[in-house]
Amino acid sequence: MEHFTITGILTKDQCTEIINKLPDESPNPGGFTMVPGYWTDTDWNNTHKTFNTHRIRLTRELAEYVSSLIKPVSIDSEPYIITKHNVFYANYYNKNDTCTKHKDLSKYSICIPLNDEFEGGIFYIEDKPVELKAGDGILFPGDTEHEVSKVISGTRWSLCIWIME
Repeated sequence: MEHFTITGILTKDQCTEIINKLPDESPNPGGFTMVPGYWTDTDWNNTHKTFNTHRIRLTRELAEYVSSLIKPVSIDSEPYIITKHNVFYANYYNKNDTCTKHKDLSKYSICIPLNDEFEGGIFYIEDKPVELKAGDGILFPGDTEHEVSKVISGTRWSLCIWIME
């Protein structure tokens, strides 16, 4: 499967609502790196410096809400319904933040920018820039190299959905 863009997978209002439903950065109890509902902790920041260090795994409740907003997508010509059982992450990137080239641990990934109020922060897949507006998504096999260039100004918010099956 080749990657492809899904225009308007979310509306701008839905994107703003998702950002507003994310919790404030609060301490992660127990020192685990990816507890749903808590932003990544110091351990994650120290071991994953090349990746985005501002990441949260959505709680099942928030994942269920977000999945209810997304219409079925086509994967290999078959309709696929995004559900709360997929893995949902939200990320933000401040000025000078980046996410270096990497592959995901998923079978497929969908990345969706949640806002447009930033400069830089361009999504690249296989070294090619992809023009995405808030609410547009890109669906690709998880083993595809991708990255986000350095944010020049503003804060870039994104939603990533990992399809494991």
